[in-house]
Amino acid sequence: MNLIKCLARVGGVCAVLVATLSQAAYPDRPITIVVPFPAGSAADANVRVLAERLKTTLGATVVVDNKAGANGLIGTKAAASAAADGYTLLYHSTSIVISPWLVKGAPDPTKTLVPLAQVASTPYVIAVRSSLGIRTLAEFVAYARSRPGAMACSTYGVGSPPHIALELLKQSAGIDVLHVPYRAGFAGALVDLESGQLQCAVDLPANVMPHAARGTLTTIAATAASNLPSLKGVPVLSAEYPAAAVVGWSGLFAPIGTPPEVLKQLDAALKQTIADPAVVTSLQNVGMSPTPPAEQSEFAPRVTNDLARFGEIIRRNGITAQ
Repeated sequence: MNLIKCLARVGGVCAVLVATLSQAAYPDRPITIVVPFPAGSAADANVRVLAERLKTTLGATVVVDNKAGANGLIGTKAAASAAADGYTLLYHSTSIVISPWLVKGAPDPTKTLVPLAQVASTPYVIAVRSSLGIRTLAEFVAYARSRPGAMACSTYGVGSPPHIALELLKQSAGIDVLHVPYRAGFAGALVDLESGQLQCAVDLPANVMPHAARGTLTTIAATAASNLPSLKGVPVLSAEYPAAAVVGWSGLFAPIGTPPEVLKQLDAALKQTIADPAVVTSLQNVGMSPTPPAEQSEFAPRVTNDLARFGEIIRRNGITAQ
């Protein structure tokens, strides 16, 4: 009996040692970052720079796997159903908290994934055709109130973060503005802005600001919660309508159930990687603002809060995917 007990104890010690060594060895094989967007997109370019720097930080091969399609659903599901061992991560944007409300079968990120780190963020800019003579947010609201339903405003899609921002502004300011989604993006909207078919747009700063500099568009507000150096001179929407602030973000996720020790190691590595000058430059080149330090403790609540907040405005306004 004593021999059996002794052997059992030895076996238990061995099991603990094996588990400890296994954890300490992470990562001991390639890590895959799933990107639910096409190769060559801005998101893809950013994550490839991030992956290249993460190789050095973690001391392991990091592979980018593009699984585009079905509004990001294919890649998201693939990552969420992967083994929770730290070797499959997901790079996604704000759309991950919008899709569950609009796309059938889209997983709830708070139930299937662990938010690791916010990589970057961007507000959106509200701009009007300069020929309208509107120069301030107050004038924009007054113009819309005097012409209910007559002002047409573009975004790059139904349920997109700019669309959510527009709906929140309409709700907060008590105005009726027609939303016009453009599948072709801002390039298509710009043609109609210049011809007079559209009066305003809510879009990425990188798309809007060059035309504001030329004088064809007037920026009246950014949807940020506070002033940004990159948008000097553009007032923030939250100064008048705090509930309408919307910031787009991108970040990394791991399958739920990933060991805490692995998450801690990834969190530390990502903080260092996101602060790398090459990563910062890559993000800035497409109008994103790097978000150092990348704190898991801050990113997770943002994901949860945005999921609930955006879902409420989608339900309230009866927004459906097209």
